[in-house]
Amino acid sequence: MTHALTDREKKFIFIETLGSVLWLIMDRCWIQEDAQLAMWLAYPAIFVNFISFFYVEKRVVFLYISLVTNFWVLMDVFGMFGEFKEIGNFYLISDLFFLSSMVLVCLVFLRFFSSDKSEIELLFFALSKFRRLRVFKIK
Repeated sequence: MTHALTDREKKFIFIETLGSVLWLIMDRCWIQEDAQLAMWLAYPAIFVNFISFFYVEKRVVFLYISLVTNFWVLMDVFGMFGEFKEIGNFYLISDLFFLSSMVLVCLVFLRFFSSDKSEIELLFFALSKFRRLRVFKIK
C-alpha cells in the first residue's frame, strides 16, 4: 500500500537529498585536496543537514537518526578543517562527534532490540525512511 507524500515529507526528502549531495561534494573536494572549495562547501552542508532535523518526523528514533547524521557531517567538517588548517583541537572535536554518534547508535539499537517486536519493526521502518540508511524498500 502506498500513500501520497505530504508537503512536509517532500520537503524533508528534498532537504535530506540536497544535504547528502553537498556533503558528498565536500568530501570529494577534501579527497582531491581542494581545500578552498571543500571548506566553502562545509557551511552549506552543515546548514542544510541541520535544517533537515526540523522536517524529520517527531519520533525519538527518527530524531536520533537525524542527529547521528548531523554528527557525522560535523565530524567530517572538523576533521577536514583540522587537516587543512592544521588545528589539532579540531581532530579532538571530530573524534568527539564520532564517539557521540556511535554511542547514540548503540543506545538506539540496545533500546529497540531489548523491546518488543513492534518497536524493532519501527526502528527498521525509521531507518528505511532515510535515503542514507536504506534498509529495505518501501512501496
